[in-house]
Amino acid sequence: MAAPDQAPKARTRTIGIVAAAAVLAALVVLLIVTQASPGAVRTDAPNGTSQSATQSATASPPPSSAATTPSPAPPGSAAPAVAVPAPVAAAATRNAAAYVGTTAAALAAVNPPSKAQLSALATGSAYDSLLAKASEYKANGWHLDGKPKVVSTKVVRYQPGAQPPTVTLNVCVDSSAVSVLTSAGATVQKGSANDRSLNVMTLVQSATRTWLVSQVTFPDNPDC
Repeated sequence: MAAPDQAPKARTRTIGIVAAAAVLAALVVLLIVTQASPGAVRTDAPNGTSQSATQSATASPPPSSAATTPSPAPPGSAAPAVAVPAPVAAAATRNAAAYVGTTAAALAAVNPPSKAQLSALATGSAYDSLLAKASEYKANGWHLDGKPKVVSTKVVRYQPGAQPPTVTLNVCVDSSAVSVLTSAGATVQKGSANDRSLNVMTLVQSATRTWLVSQVTFPDNPDC
């Protein structure tokens, strides 16, 4: 049996050992927590969704240097504008105007121009449309009176590498002085001051290097 004066000392030593053990255990737990991965999943997010998953779904990653620096466009992805040689622009403009005049002549004459004459200026759907229009006028006994006027032309596209090479022009045509009459001279449609329309003409280069009107379309707003 221990002496009376030694009992308090034994109890003090025991308490100290227990306290040290508790502190050591706390330090071990703290060390484990601090070494845990920062991306560890927490299950206290709403609806059982982990906080890390919620953050990844709602937050965008910080921009990287690759994202902020645009990549160069691949070669040939955007064809640059091609300057139209003056002879090409002049020939296409001349033939576009001739097409307008020949169309009017085909619809005005009792004996319209021959197919050979028309094929010297038009091809494709433009040629077919011209023949169909001439047939319609002939069947109804109509003809044009007056001549349309080409007010302006502008080359809007040139594709020398196309097969065949292609030129597109905006052609403003004034038909205010043109009327449609019957064979008896009655007026079917009379021209007015508002009869100006923008014709979008596509011309292709033939084997003989002649520019032929291949298509005629109209924009949503044809006023010019």
